[in-house]
Amino acid sequence: MAAFGPGGRHDNDFADFRQIRIYPTTDEFLFKQPYYLRAKEVGEIPESERTMVRFDNRFRLLREDMLGELRKGLQVALGQKKGRKLGIILQNLSIAGLYIEEDQPCLALHCGSGLERMTRFGASNRKKFLMDSKNFLKHQSFGALLGDDEIYGFAHVNRDVDLLLQNPPLVLLQFPDDESFKKAVVALKTSRNIRFTLVSTPVFA
Repeated sequence: MAAFGPGGRHDNDFADFRQIRIYPTTDEFLFKQPYYLRAKEVGEIPESERTMVRFDNRFRLLREDMLGELRKGLQVALGQKKGRKLGIILQNLSIAGLYIEEDQPCLALHCGSGLERMTRFGASNRKKFLMDSKNFLKHQSFGALLGDDEIYGFAHVNRDVDLLLQNPPLVLLQFPDDESFKKAVVALKTSRNIRFTLVSTPVFA
């Protein structure tokens, strides 16, 4: 167990587990000292409090499992660890606007590079390629919006063929919460070398 309890260790750490956002922040992602209780320690808690403590502990343990997979997936995507890469890194990104797809708000981005498997075809053949290659920039695939030393947020791809056929292609990213969405917008407006890297971690929207 960590030497100190939850709350204040990073910007997504709270004593009340219900306040914790599911997806990690950069601060949390880089933090390497998880907090949880062992079964023996849970058993020593007064019975009247034990049920809520078990919920708290189970939530934190499941999130740590997810964070471990995310860290590994991101390291593989960035070439820092061996493993199966999805091989798509979207770069030269700029904001095109806000789209509503399937009742979900998405950030639409002009994509200047990273889709060469599609853009190498002439305009008439790109749609056929996208329709035949469903796993290319797969719908609901998961990734991270990154700077040089910063994780700005995690998002899912909302695959819209008609938008991908535009010149330059438009990619829709669906962020899990308003805070992540706002952080991504600020980063795209103020930072350089922003890229969106697909991660082979099974996380669902």
